[in-house]
Amino acid sequence: MDPVKGEYLLKGINDVFAERTRQIEEEGYGATSDDSFDGGRLAAAGACYGIHAAWCLSPDGKGKTLDGLPAWWPMEPARWNPQDERTNLVKAAALIIAEIDRFDRKQDELRNQSGSNPSGTGAGQGTEASPST
Repeated sequence: MDPVKGEYLLKGINDVFAERTRQIEEEGYGATSDDSFDGGRLAAAGACYGIHAAWCLSPDGKGKTLDGLPAWWPMEPARWNPQDERTNLVKAAALIIAEIDRFDRKQDELRNQSGSNPSGTGAGQGTEASPST
């Protein structure tokens, strides 16, 4: 592994982990509150931040920001808090991880109720997760 490239990879992963930790510890978005965001809302929120960052990074959006609330924003308007492109990408990744953890917890719950794995995919790695903006 090229140490320079590895350094950048670890920085991104570490920043996403730090954002998830901040969401849990500072904003109180743990597993219980994450589980209330059903219907893919955490993934949708992550997508909003990711799309916002992508537009700002595009040639048409370079140096600009999108005004207003995305039409597909799945949470209360006050939770929409876009920042710079990189921060938005980190938030997007953290929210998608929260959705994955929420999904895994739900699959574990269903499997425990029925005695089987309803997704057929090794659910069960769910950990404390949370949505945060």
